[in-house]
Amino acid sequence: MKNVNKQTVLLLSGSSLACLGFGWHLGSSSVAEDIAAYKGQTVEISSQSLVSADTLPTSLAAQPKSTGQTEEIIDKTLLIKNASDLSKADLVLQNQALKEEITQQSILAKEKYQRLQKHYNDAISMLDAQGLSRETISIEDVKKEVPSPFAEVVASSSGTVVENFKKLHAMEEDYDWGVQMQQKISDFFLTHELSDQIRLQSVSCKQNLCEIRAFQDTDKIFGQVMSVMSAQPWYSFNSVHSSSSNSEQYGNYIYAMAEVIHHNEEDSE
Repeated sequence: MKNVNKQTVLLLSGSSLACLGFGWHLGSSSVAEDIAAYKGQTVEISSQSLVSADTLPTSLAAQPKSTGQTEEIIDKTLLIKNASDLSKADLVLQNQALKEEITQQSILAKEKYQRLQKHYNDAISMLDAQGLSRETISIEDVKKEVPSPFAEVVASSSGTVVENFKKLHAMEEDYDWGVQMQQKISDFFLTHELSDQIRLQSVSCKQNLCEIRAFQDTDKIFGQVMSVMSAQPWYSFNSVHSSSSNSEQYGNYIYAMAEVIHHNEEDSE
């Protein structure tokens, strides 16, 4: 029997045998018989029944698979790529627009700061001309009266805080209103529900001024306690000036100066 390549694809339909694998046709019945014998089958074959792949119907001829699907996938891939490229372009444009907006805002903020600085300098010059410059004090003078870190807070302040600081520490001891008021303030802080978050370092009151120095867990605690204190019947302060700061060594601390512009005997009850 002649050798027949096992990769040859055979299509049997009735008595017809078509060789599709290589696109050639058998020229004699003996070859066809050998193929049939190789397959272990008894088939009656005539040379006229053997055809090549070229003569097969289109439905049986070898065709590329899923051509339409492949083109659709390619189209979708191109659309995605184009969309991606467009998105990148949009992002670049948006980023550029954002940078320009930030630059413009920075310019406007700088111009506003320069205008405010000019107004401030003009106001200081006017005060100087009238002999009404805002009070300042050196750190050395402050430390004669109060310790760090509160001394640094006072020294970095100006105006009313420094003015009242100088007044208070120049006054004689007040054993009447002063002693009673500093006792009321101390007791209020110690009994307040936030007392575990604020610790008084000192309370000193004389005549119509009270100096409060304290350490607090956050910079809002003092204001919350003072807000409740202001509703007490004995509270008679007209103004409170405070300044807080924070350091790694001391944590959060605050210096405050409370003033009674006019006080009477009811304040000492």
